Amino acid sequence: MSGGRFALAPCCREAFEAATLIFVITSPENSNNVFQEKTVTSMPMSRYPQGPDLRGVEIANILPITDPSRDPDNFDPRSEYAENFWLPVLGPSTMWFMRKVAERFDHEPDGFELDLLEASHCLGITGSGGRNNAFHRALNRAVSFHMGRTVDNTTIAIRRFMPQLHQGQINRLPTRLQRKHADMIAQLPRTHAEELVRAHKISLTLLTMGDAPDDVEHQLITWGHGANLAKEAVDTAWRERARDQSHWDHEWNSAI
Repeated sequence: MSGGRFALAPCCREAFEAATLIFVITSPENSNNVFQEKTVTSMPMSRYPQGPDLRGVEIANILPITDPSRDPDNFDPRSEYAENFWLPVLGPSTMWFMRKVAERFDHEPDGFELDLLEASHCLGITGSGGRNNAFHRALNRAVSFHMGRTVDNTTIAIRRFMPQLHQGQINRLPTRLQRKHADMIAQLPRTHAEELVRAHKISLTLLTMGDAPDDVEHQLITWGHGANLAKEAVDTAWRERARDQSHWDHEWNSAI
């Protein structure tokens, strides 16, 4: 802390900056339950979002969250990416909920009504007994990790596609999954600009894991990145990591 202000660690800062999203959501007409699309709107996500209080609610409205600028690069909840990397973050109940919702969106893209007790039985978890039952905890976890947003006490908006994990989440994966994540991201189709951004993220991951810069550069080349781009990505990631570490050390020493 310096000058009365708290400084966020790099991984926390990245998550906080990503918390304001631009997306389209759809909502039902109250009178006849017909789902109609709203306009694109800016909806800041709370840093500590809460799921809805569904006590006494039998039927909830589930609406899709879409982001036309990012969804083409995001992942279906039933994808290999989601199964490998979001599952350890969200847990099995929430991940299966996301998959079931995606399946419904395939057939009802504007949204649908969800029988909460039936949905909990389909997931094999408890859906009765108050707000702390397993199904409500799964919904709350989806919202707390920005996979959804509470619209009101009977309506939840859920992402149609899941984004890439941010660096802090990647760092908390087991080492084997961190390397698998870097490998998978490296294989995605990309333009030159996208390739540089992805190579930069991979470099940050591997450097954070303790790999030497030369080893990271060699790994990027092995995964198909050009030598010049690999060097640029590693150099930039190394400087950024050193700068963030220096800034964090300064804030920490100031707070002592």
